[in-house]
Amino acid sequence: MACRCRFHRRLKDSGIGYLPNKTVYLDYNATAPVDPGVLGAFEAACRRSWGNPSSLHAAGVEAWELVEGVRQGIGQLLNLDPDGIHFCTGGTEALHAGIFGYIARHGGFFGNSSNGNSSSGNSFSSASVGAGVPSCRIISTRIEHSSLEHPLFMARHTGIPVEYLSVDSQGKIDLQELKTLVLPEDLVVLSPVNHETGSRQPVGEIFKVVHEAGGILMLDAVQAAARLSPSEWTPYCHMAAVSGHKIYAPKGIGFLYKRPGLRISRFRFGGGQEGGMFPGTENVPGIASLGRAFEMMEKNRSEESAVLATLSRETPWILKKQGVEMVVESPADAVPGVLNLSFPWINDMETFLYRLNKENICVSRFSACTERVGGESRILTEMGRGPGRASTSLRIAFGRWSKREDIFTLARILVGMQRAFNV
Repeated sequence: MACRCRFHRRLKDSGIGYLPNKTVYLDYNATAPVDPGVLGAFEAACRRSWGNPSSLHAAGVEAWELVEGVRQGIGQLLNLDPDGIHFCTGGTEALHAGIFGYIARHGGFFGNSSNGNSSSGNSFSSASVGAGVPSCRIISTRIEHSSLEHPLFMARHTGIPVEYLSVDSQGKIDLQELKTLVLPEDLVVLSPVNHETGSRQPVGEIFKVVHEAGGILMLDAVQAAARLSPSEWTPYCHMAAVSGHKIYAPKGIGFLYKRPGLRISRFRFGGGQEGGMFPGTENVPGIASLGRAFEMMEKNRSEESAVLATLSRETPWILKKQGVEMVVESPADAVPGVLNLSFPWINDMETFLYRLNKENICVSRFSACTERVGGESRILTEMGRGPGRASTSLRIAFGRWSKREDIFTLARILVGMQRAFNV
């Protein structure tokens, strides 16, 4: 079920309505609207390619050809081996499959299976249950999205060794610490782009360190796919998790990329779809949408990135010029379109966000998977911010349909709220 936190229920019970023509949407990191061009691909697949891709008849072959064509197309656009692209429901499922599949392959959870191959056979056997601690560790940071944070919490509390790298005030890891820590077969998993601040990790250098040490680097590339060019992240991973709804495709589609030579165990069982990694009938309309979304993203990336960078750069200047007191928490080299600000005058975050909702401003503090609005940001806390700043932060995430007047609308509302809070 969806989030049912107290604040979520309060919004529902208050009768605040969604008004598309009046709403200022500044939460593209949570999800992006589906692009009309992507909807066309979805509808076409529903109308023509509705067969089961595994069926051995004309309707099945039609659907199968679409799926494989999209796989090849995404591989070409992102410079990834198409054989390593496994379609699934999105980033969370991809992360789980990659992390737990790698752990199981190395003796954890279900132990080391008889074949350990994700492309043939069944990697689960009752004899291997409870096999113990794997021959690898997981290395990550404490500023990751909850879809990674929570699996690591589970792994740690079931006996899987998990190590955490520290980050500096810009949200970047210490490469020397990584060099000291990483060992052969270790799984390093992190995001190239932080979902809350837009800070970047030096993935090229991280990959070099991990690869030379004999480890494996998995990227939570959900935000990276939307904010970075493929050349900035796809060459630097052994595995990656991608979600379609961040790049203007529908929810419920994404993929796990795994270099074909990398063997991991399966964590779901059934048919042989997607190399056995994600058994079950493929989401053909979703896959078609994902392919079209990537085509549009890469075609327009340069122009869109320039616009998003301008909006990110102008927002603090406009807010300050209008008299809004704030601190920019995102680093100077944050990705285009993501800006984290803290407002020292906020003394009740729930009331602040409630009033923003009443003014038809859609914005978040944390990821959409975080079931709270108050308290300190664990991301900013790890980056060394004090409680006063970490508890009054706001994430602004621009996207394809954002415009400069959105900033002025936000500034006008913040000025009024600042006066009210200071009374």
